[in-house]
Amino acid sequence: MPSDLVIFGAWYLSQVVAEAAEVSGWHIIGYIDPEPPNHVSTLRSIPSSATVIVAVGENSLRARLCAQLVERRRTLATIVHPSAVVSRSASIGHGCYLGENVVVRSNSVLGNGVLVNAGAVVSHHCDVGDFVTLGPNAASAGHVMIGAQTTIGVGASIRPRVRIGCDCEIGAGAAVVKDVKDGMAALGVPARVKPKQARTGKQSDWSMNTAW
Repeated sequence: MPSDLVIFGAWYLSQVVAEAAEVSGWHIIGYIDPEPPNHVSTLRSIPSSATVIVAVGENSLRARLCAQLVERRRTLATIVHPSAVVSRSASIGHGCYLGENVVVRSNSVLGNGVLVNAGAVVSHHCDVGDFVTLGPNAASAGHVMIGAQTTIGVGASIRPRVRIGCDCEIGAGAAVVKDVKDGMAALGVPARVKPKQARTGKQSDWSMNTAW
């Protein structure tokens, strides 16, 4: 049953996750973030009874934070919006978020820390690795495999039985019709595969966080 929830991350995604959690019956205690927005107050500690979720969009950072929380024996919540449709034969890992009107069909498996944003579809017999992100209205057909920490962009689509490697970037609106190896990007219709560009920009420093 839903209970007290602490959200790691205090920026945009966290607000989306918080709204889904509240309508699902969770009680939001507060947020943890080393560099929160000015209008968000953060917690200095976490009650021992609270469940946590990491609402951070960057896959590798989300994976790292979840690992540190598990090491400290925190329980990771999975938040599923009431409008999502999840097959009874599907398996959903710990620390996942499934947004509005998401569909996860028969015998599909979602790993830990997966973000499935509004309107995305994971069709039957798919295998989605840990800390994958599916953007709004992304769709995978049946028997698709998606490796850990891959991002599927807004409105992208994946042909049946395609295998996408780990740490890949599938561009917005791309149509993926053939396999994609680890660490590659796939862009366009049909998608063309090329090396993924390195990410730039500042990332929040969680190293001094004491509220685990």
